[in-house]
Amino acid sequence: MLLGGSGGGKGDIAVGGGPDTTKLPEIFKEINVPVFSYPETTARALGNMLKYKDIRDRFSENRVKEKQYVPVNSYDIKQVRQVSFTELMRILAESQLKTCEYETVSGAAEARRFQRKYKKIVLKIANEEIIHKSDHGLVKLDVTSTDAVNSAYREIIQKAKPLLPADVKPIVVVQEMITEGIELVLGVKRDDLFGPVIMFGIGGVLVELYKDVAFRVAPLDKNDIEDMILELQGKKILQGFRQFPAYNQEILIQTILNFSEMISIHSEIIEMDLNPIIWPANQEYPIVVDSRGTITDSKIN
Repeated sequence: MLLGGSGGGKGDIAVGGGPDTTKLPEIFKEINVPVFSYPETTARALGNMLKYKDIRDRFSENRVKEKQYVPVNSYDIKQVRQVSFTELMRILAESQLKTCEYETVSGAAEARRFQRKYKKIVLKIANEEIIHKSDHGLVKLDVTSTDAVNSAYREIIQKAKPLLPADVKPIVVVQEMITEGIELVLGVKRDDLFGPVIMFGIGGVLVELYKDVAFRVAPLDKNDIEDMILELQGKKILQGFRQFPAYNQEILIQTILNFSEMISIHSEIIEMDLNPIIWPANQEYPIVVDSRGTITDSKIN
């Protein structure tokens, strides 16, 4: 018979054996020592004790910081606008969120020079007036030749013009094509009650289908992010699975912390999506491949 635990909270385990142990359970119960009949039950109990200790430690006086909840956030909806590509890239760079190599081009010739340098590239429209670029055929992937650059550039210009105001010219961005790696998503939306709510999860085009994401109210700390990662169904991919190597969790946590800090600094951000963020196996940091955001030019109370 296995007797485990300790009424004193010290985690002691007593193991009973021998020819006459029938009275041991009653003796231990009288002094508030838990009694288990099987080793498996004892192991489960000890596992739950460790989980409890971890939860208690997370909310101890050593917690990094207390969250500052903002009960109401109000702004003039008439002054909400999409963030321009240039402005968005500046905000991400200042927040130490790595983006792929890119260039805003004014003609096919500049796009061809970029393609010769990076071999495989992406062409896409950058005007903030057009939100769902892919739905309109305004993102061209895997462009690898001069002819393909010319064709893609021409098609983007033609398709974009009817979607823009008459006095607005199409803005085309070329960027390095990042093809292999796990795809992640980071996003935020400002809730009227709780303020900024941050989302993290497995990203890419299927994020809306699988919804393998976790949410927390900003600002985040390391404990929040560790819990978010553990909530994901696809967390094994981050830990190393089949063709995916194990990724550096400290770098991932710091990336999400940077995003959370960015939201705190830029209170004008109403909504933002970084999707996909691709983390190639040969890169130290995850790379923001596509992004969009909504900000307000009015004061947030």
